[in-house]
Amino acid sequence: PLLAMEYCQGGDLRKYLNQFENCCGLREGAILTLLSDIASALRYLHENRIIHRDLKPENIVLQQGEQRLIHKIIDLGYAKELDQGSLCTSFVGTLQYLAFKSAAEE
Repeated sequence: PLLAMEYCQGGDLRKYLNQFENCCGLREGAILTLLSDIASALRYLHENRIIHRDLKPENIVLQQGEQRLIHKIIDLGYAKELDQGSLCTSFVGTLQYLAFKSAAEE
């Protein structure tokens, strides 16, 4: 299967955070927008019984909307559809972003 998305000219969140003007962190409004967008996208995935399994700054892209910056989740290559009988027992994703609890269980 192939998934095509529109071009997001803002690059990824990692590059955005590394820009000089963001070296001391983001403003509160920008953080709230980021968290709201990502939470909304994750809610959509989870309501459709899909888990991303590799969420990290490099997999969040930015697009300039008419009134604000829009954040989108990309790279669903490790995503998994959950059904009643499925378990996620194998590690996939990026080790640096693995939850501490998950790392302790490995």
